[in-house]
Amino acid sequence: MDISANTGAEQATLSAGQVAWKAQVYVKKKSEDIVEQTVGTLLSSVPKTGSQPLASSGTLGTRLNAYA
Repeated sequence: MDISANTGAEQATLSAGQVAWKAQVYVKKKSEDIVEQTVGTLLSSVPKTGSQPLASSGTLGTRLNAYA
């Protein structure tokens, strides 16, 4: 019984699976980098305002700082 052919086929399948896995990891990392850049751009474009005081009268804004 010759098992060397089976072993070679299994190794080829394993290495093909590893290549596919590495490609998926690469694409995922690149997409995360793009998301990180986009979020950084969006956050830097938001105008910075100082701390806003709570409202002192009325029904809105007297218990919760809605700007937080």
